[in-house]
Amino acid sequence: MRTTHRVLYLGVLVILVGCNLFPTPILPPSGLTIVPGGPANTNPYFGKLRTAQGTPIGDFMLASCGCGDWRVLIEPSNGLARASFPVNFYTQGDYTTDKMVTVYGEDEASGEALSAVLNQLEGLTTGVYQPVGEMQSRFDATRGDSHNQPVEACGKCHIGEDTVYPLPPWHPQKYKTNPNVCFECHTVNGG
Repeated sequence: MRTTHRVLYLGVLVILVGCNLFPTPILPPSGLTIVPGGPANTNPYFGKLRTAQGTPIGDFMLASCGCGDWRVLIEPSNGLARASFPVNFYTQGDYTTDKMVTVYGEDEASGEALSAVLNQLEGLTTGVYQPVGEMQSRFDATRGDSHNQPVEACGKCHIGEDTVYPLPPWHPQKYKTNPNVCFECHTVNGG
């Protein structure tokens, strides 16, 4: 009886270690049509990055940067550097706003990648993220619907100490005291 338990525990251990040491690669979708410019509703998605067991390990954001450029921003809660890279959207056949779409993105320089399903009607996205040299994690996010949420999305990438795309030095400085002024000059859809 003890031998059976030891073999069972050893088998579970081998499976856990093997799955974590050799994660399944996230590959680009095949046989799907790219959605130029992304989904019609350009409000950002905010959510959580989680372990396979569901423990939150960071923040997740999927947002339009305007002109059809969408990016993902991953902010680990363990203090590691943020990750950001472009994503594309794919659909089976012609794009419509009532279809589920596939999201795929990768950072070719680092090897990070993500794949997700986006439910346009419900404003939800769920998927997997593969950081460099770490175990895959999953994420879930909900589409925002207020004016302040696109402003917050812009601020996460362009304002602060650890910016993804720092604003140029000639940019007006009033955003530092009131980030909500971004849309006095800019729009989410390209300006």
